[in-house]
Amino acid sequence: MLVVDRLIKKHQTRAPFQIASDLGYIIISCPLYNVRGFYQYMKRNHIIYLDESLSYEDARFVCAHELGHSLLHRGANRIFMDSRTFMVGSKYEREANLFASCLLVDDSELVDLAYCGLTIDQISNELSIPKPCVEARLLK
Repeated sequence: MLVVDRLIKKHQTRAPFQIASDLGYIIISCPLYNVRGFYQYMKRNHIIYLDESLSYEDARFVCAHELGHSLLHRGANRIFMDSRTFMVGSKYEREANLFASCLLVDDSELVDLAYCGLTIDQISNELSIPKPCVEARLLK
């Protein structure tokens, strides 16, 4: 994913918290109900909200996912689309998941684990990325 490659090259890291900080994003950890995280652009501030009950690994993935929304779907008003239209946001969610998994895990690392004979579940656990993201990456 070209946008991810450029981001990694520019920031010299795959760490989503570091990249978000470098970009001037505000990260807020707070209680969220039925949501693991979300991105908001308000008054010229980029804000990523993360549910405070997430493990570090889950928070890292959710931060990368929300970073993906902020960079890939800048003009989209997801809250409006979800509550006022029949447009399905699943395309945006798949794109943000792919962004997050590409940011967190290099292709070669993923392929190496697959060649070692690990199952998709084992790879998912080893890399701390959701199983559907592993499947999508291995099938692309």
